Amino acid sequence: MAVSRAKVILAEYLSPTIRWFRLQTLEPLPSRFYAGQWLDLHIPMTDRVVVTGYSMCSSPQQFLKSGQLDLAVKRSDDSAASWMHDECAVGVELSYRFGGKVFLDEGLVMKEPDSSYLLIAGGVGINPIYSILLSLIATDTNVNISMLYSAKSKDELVFSKDIVELNHQARNMSVKYFVTQCQGGISTESTAIHARRIGKDDLSMVVEKLSKDKLCVFICGPDSMIRDTSSELQALGIPETNIHYELWW
Repeated sequence: MAVSRAKVILAEYLSPTIRWFRLQTLEPLPSRFYAGQWLDLHIPMTDRVVVTGYSMCSSPQQFLKSGQLDLAVKRSDDSAASWMHDECAVGVELSYRFGGKVFLDEGLVMKEPDSSYLLIAGGVGINPIYSILLSLIATDTNVNISMLYSAKSKDELVFSKDIVELNHQARNMSVKYFVTQCQGGISTESTAIHARRIGKDDLSMVVEKLSKDKLCVFICGPDSMIRDTSSELQALGIPETNIHYELWW
């Protein structure tokens, strides 16, 4: 797939450690992406260009309509992430290329409107999961959507307010939030946040309400979380072919 160019048109912090960017493509749309995919972003360091992968946290429908896509980058010791936090600014031009083999098939959603989707996100793994959620809602079908969203702290649940609004708009959607580094439960005006990891009981409660054969699962988060969650879902009777994720390493 060809390399394209885009300009940063917005940048702001969603939390103390996560910075959000909106990019505007600088050319006629040469390609499209599918919800759940990532892009290779070419970072212009002082002495070299570093290519690193980030998942989109916006919908393909937004990109096709406006040529805009969103990224949310977590600060880390990685040189590319540090550059995105400390040096990347509005007006900077970047090269990118779409990639990724795990994504939502919008055509299949339209063909099977009675299907169910379980979306599971851990930390910054919310990015592709949020893109999938936006795309599912944009299909305007009656699919059932269940979402389990976990982060270290309440501040790291960066899209929770938007998800609450989407939950009000969607026809058949449920969401549960979790934080892993907090003592006691947390209550907000709109929802309860559970102070623990996503557990087998949480998965079981979702699976019991849905048809296992028509349940499509997407998981993104730390590798250990992905592997453990996939194993627990299979133990609950979900076919391995219905569980979708991509391990970075």
